[in-house]
Amino acid sequence: MSQASFLDSVVTWDDRQCQQNLQEALPKLAEHLQQASIIQEELGILRIICLSFLPWVDIDEAESQVFALVSEKTCDILERLSLDIGMLPKQLSCQQEIHALIELWSELLECFTSCLKFVIDKERVDVSQIHSLPHGAVQLLKGTYSHCKVIASY
Repeated sequence: MSQASFLDSVVTWDDRQCQQNLQEALPKLAEHLQQASIIQEELGILRIICLSFLPWVDIDEAESQVFALVSEKTCDILERLSLDIGMLPKQLSCQQEIHALIELWSELLECFTSCLKFVIDKERVDVSQIHSLPHGAVQLLKGTYSHCKVIASY
């Protein structure tokens, strides 16, 4: 099955199908995420992983199956979005481009927030089970506030 047809199929799955196909689909999604190079495509795959599959992952496996990958990719996308926004001229004609980039930023935050909510909803979580999330959270906060400082000059 090609990457496009696999992704097209996965986005139509309901919760039951995501849960049933978790062990097979999650590694494929991780592979597709690593191969993706366009931010919109990466975010689409991140959304599938975080919103459709993460709820079915056992907390003991969440770090290795989801969090490490999501945290790394989130930081990478955040850096690229920041660079894209920073390269835009400070003119009103770029407002639509800035708005589109901020929409992508919002989708990125939604993915990471779903990971944090997943952990918060668990009664007891050892730090070793989520060690990549704190780094990702700090990077997101740093990137967001740095962006806010830059955007304030527009």
